[in-house]
This record gives sequence, C-alpha cells and structure tokens, in this order.
Amino acid sequence: MPYTITLPISAAAHHPHPHLHRVLHANLYAWFAAADSALADDLHHQPVRKPFTLSPLTRHDGTIHVLRVALLDDALWEPFRAGLAARPFVDLQGDTIPLALADLEMCHRSYAELLEGASTGTRIALRFLTPTCFRAGDLDSPLPEPRSMVRSWLSRWSQYAPAPLRINVALVDVAIVHVAVSGYNLHTRVTDMGYGKQMGFVGRVTLRVVKARKLGEEILRQLNALADYAEFCGTGRKTTHGMGQTRRIRRER
Repeated sequence: MPYTITLPISAAAHHPHPHLHRVLHANLYAWFAAADSALADDLHHQPVRKPFTLSPLTRHDGTIHVLRVALLDDALWEPFRAGLAARPFVDLQGDTIPLALADLEMCHRSYAELLEGASTGTRIALRFLTPTCFRAGDLDSPLPEPRSMVRSWLSRWSQYAPAPLRINVALVDVAIVHVAVSGYNLHTRVTDMGYGKQMGFVGRVTLRVVKARKLGEEILRQLNALADYAEFCGTGRKTTHGMGQTRRIRRER
C-alpha cells in the first residue's frame, strides 16, 4: 500500500552538502533505525528494488525545502512515523535542521485502489523531475523507451503488491508492440551521486497506446495503473537516491 510523505525542512540547507543524495539516504535509514534497528539493517542489506524511493531536497514557496519519501510496503509506515517522532530532524553531516512535523503531508493509496481507479485511456503524459535512466547491459541508457518504463514499474509492483493483484509480466511485451512515444520535451542532466556521476533525462514524455482495441480494457487499465504507480515507485535506476522522480500529468493544454 504505497505512501508518500512530504517533509518540510525549515530554512534548509542554503549550502547543501555536495553529496546530498547519500546524506539524505543515510537519514532515511536513521529514521527507521530510531524505531527498529533490525528493520533498518534488513532494508540496508536488501540488494535491489528496495521498498522506498527518495527525492532530493526541493525548494517550496521560496522559503523552505521539502523532502519527499515514498514507501512501497504498507508495513513501513508505522516504524517510519515512530522514527520521525524519535528523531525529528535531518542531519546534513553536522548541520542539524528540525523537521516541521506539524506540516507533514501524507498520501496513501492501496494497490487495489490504484488498479481499480485506473483509467482505460490511451494517452499517458509523464514529467520526469530528476535524471532518469535504465540499465542496458553494462551501460546506462538515458532514453525514454516505453518498454523500459513499463518493466521498471512492473518489477516494483510485482514485488510489493498483494499476490491477487499481481500483473502478468507479459505486459512488457505488450508495451513493445503497442506503446510508443508520441511527444517529448527532454534534456539530459548529470548528477553527482557522491560515488560517481550519473546521467539521465529530465522533462516531459507522452506515451500513446496504439491499436488499443486489440488489447481490451483490462490491459489498458493495467498500463494506466502502473503509470499512476510511478509517482510512488519512481522510474529506472537509483530511485532510492533521488533519481527517476516521476509525476503523471493529468491534464495538459
């Protein structure tokens, strides 16, 4: 049951740490550890597709910064909330900044709600807020390929959604044949992750489902549910370090 938690950080980081992605990642583990050290260790040692995503600090209203955390596993919400209560600050390597917990914003949508509430539309417009790329062999590919997007979202859905709501992996094959990029406004951006530089694309992409009548409403609903889920799970690589932050564009002039 995915959650998003938006944490206001008052007057945060006028001079942010150069390796802020790693620092924020460490704070997330520290909040879990403050409530349950065994859980924090288990999360840390999970090799891939961890059950959370993390945004970089973003400026809001010109006066504060916000940190957005998404939890993909319902069981993580209570320990995360308890950890915030026990450790109501963010530590930017010595610069301790209090969290405005009274202004915390939380959004929760179950996997069932995502699937049942999904549209059957044939147009999917997305905005990629932070650099996004996909693994292609031994290389990283900064290209908005529909099959790579669907594979990325589906891999996380398959891991964390309840078994009765799992989506068949054959949906990736559907994306190869029936989903195309119909428009984009993109550029590449390089991010210093603290352990190396990472390039990805940012901007807007519109996907179109072609020959949709051959697919039926169930397949269209699954594709749209995964696109909605991208707002929680992110897209592509290193979403736990701030990459691949994705938003669905609901309406567009």
